[in-house]
Amino acid sequence: TNITSQINVFSNNFNVGLYPPIIKAYAAENKRGMFALIFNGSKITFFLMWVFALPMFLEMETILHIWLKNPPPESVLFTRLALVEVLINSISLPLATAARAPGRMKVYELTLGVIQLLIFVVAWIVLKIGAPAYSVFVVAIVANLIMFIVRLVIVRGLIELPVGQYSRQVVLPVMGVVLLSAIPSLFVHFYLPKGLWYTCISVSLSVVFSTIAMYFVGLDKRWREKVRGVVINRINRLL
Repeated sequence: TNITSQINVFSNNFNVGLYPPIIKAYAAENKRGMFALIFNGSKITFFLMWVFALPMFLEMETILHIWLKNPPPESVLFTRLALVEVLINSISLPLATAARAPGRMKVYELTLGVIQLLIFVVAWIVLKIGAPAYSVFVVAIVANLIMFIVRLVIVRGLIELPVGQYSRQVVLPVMGVVLLSAIPSLFVHFYLPKGLWYTCISVSLSVVFSTIAMYFVGLDKRWREKVRGVVINRINRLL
């Protein structure tokens, strides 16, 4: 859909900026700096996407009715599933950038290329046996999860990426942010009455919940200090 494609473009544009410093750190054999760029890049890419994706996921029905007036019957479900796919892909983008650093892309491109081809084959088989149309998105989501794991394994072989450290510093904080922001946001969404103003309240609160969870759970102490410094500087300029 157009919504998810625009969000995907946003995350790709952000990761373009990570490419030069990752390559520079690899060339200088600064593995610690390179790993920090990959870890923080993965988290921040996901967090930037999550701030938009969570309220859109919750209020997709209202958003599509405002945008399309009469959206197709399954468009809400399709778009929600597409958002999940984009979110999984977003956390993998810095890994894809890191894989290019050594210049040995043959195994990486071939392996992921085969998995991407299998998406079409499996989706075709799933539809052929009578599964509903949304199954195509489920296949894509599962494939993206597999590709995320495959990227981790290949990048570990290419640049000695510490997968355990990646899991602790990226995967666990991301899961924590998702749970701690999604649960209260879902509660607000289901208990507020229907209506445009209530939708605005739901969207605003989901952004607040996401921001709080990212700050306290998603970021380490050094990054929290950086964020505080930026916020304080902005406030001082306004005053």
